[in-house]
Formats: sequence, C-alpha cells, structure tokens
Amino acid sequence: MIAVDYVFANMCLHKKGMGRILKPRGKLVIKDLDEHHDRWMGFKREDIRKWFKEMGIKEIGVGCAGENCCAQSCGGGEYASVSIFIFIALGQKRCFYQIFHGLLKKLLI
Repeated sequence: MIAVDYVFANMCLHKKGMGRILKPRGKLVIKDLDEHHDRWMGFKREDIRKWFKEMGIKEIGVGCAGENCCAQSCGGGEYASVSIFIFIALGQKRCFYQIFHGLLKKLLI
C-alpha cells in the first residue's frame, strides 16, 4: 500500500478515502467550494470537519480561503452566474501512540 506524507486536493468530490494513504503524522489539505444552492456542488464545512475526524485526522482547521469562485454557465436554455466562497481545510493524521492513548483513555473512563 502506498503511504504519503501529504495529500492536497483541489475541488475533488471523493474526499473520504484520502486519509487511508496518509502516513502517521501526514498532512491533508483540501480546497473546495462552500455549500450553495445552485447548479454547482459545494460542501458544508461541518461535514468536512466530520470526515476528517472519521479518517483519524486531528488538529483540524476549516476556514475561508479569502477567495471566491465566480462562475457562469448556460445549459438547457438557462443562464447561471454565481459567486461562491472557497474554503480550505487542513489537519494531521494521528500517529499510533495517539490512537492507542485515546482508546485506553476511553476504556478507563
């Protein structure tokens, strides 16, 4: 299995499996569009934070990238123009010690 120190994803739909290829203490960075109600998909920042936690990512930060995406399209006789905020999310995969310590702490409580 391939293991890497860093994963960077820009506007990628399949985010949940990215943590599998990270080495312990590897870093994951995702840049994507905020959720919006138009023809282009986006993501809730809370969902990104939840996915990071499910992948064993810690030290999670999700915030505005200070940019927005202005897009236009014409399809089916409809014209759409939208400005969507871009977020950036980052975190670090837990190492074995942190995972073991967390499990042990749960058992002792």
